[in-house]
Amino acid sequence: MNPFEFFGLQPAFQLDEALLRKLYLKNQKTWHPDFHTTNEESKEAALVQSSLNNEYYKQIQNSHSRVRTILQMNGRTEDAKNVLPQSFLMDMMELNDTIMEARMGDEGAEQTAREQLKELLENVDEKLKKSGEIADAYFSDNQMFSDDCLSEIQALYQQYKYLSRLEKNLNGVEEI
Repeated sequence: MNPFEFFGLQPAFQLDEALLRKLYLKNQKTWHPDFHTTNEESKEAALVQSSLNNEYYKQIQNSHSRVRTILQMNGRTEDAKNVLPQSFLMDMMELNDTIMEARMGDEGAEQTAREQLKELLENVDEKLKKSGEIADAYFSDNQMFSDDCLSEIQALYQQYKYLSRLEKNLNGVEEI
């Protein structure tokens, strides 16, 4: 079972997050272990369902984790071949240099890097949204996502992850 099936939803990049939250809370009320104390078997089953409810909600509650989940559901794992365009990588080399200058105390470079990152992340998010809408429309008609749409979304998601790492680097967050 995937997270969408668990909540009775059709897989979609654009999801009614308020509806998802409502379904999540309804499940929490139904399966919370404190409401199943009559016998150990009932309590254990409720604990399993409650855990799945939390885990699956986390996987699809926001657009980026939902993208990752749908890509994984369609065999596009995170360790898949890097599909970042060469032009994007060249731009990132320049941005990395600016971030390095910022980390060395150059306030002008820091401001420039923050502005560039914000603009780039907004741009990728907008493209992800548009591609998701196209993919969702195709899914509605065919009960599957288009391979071309998934490839485009995978490339955009990799760009998002790359930019997010750069933002963490700029903020001094070390990734493990």
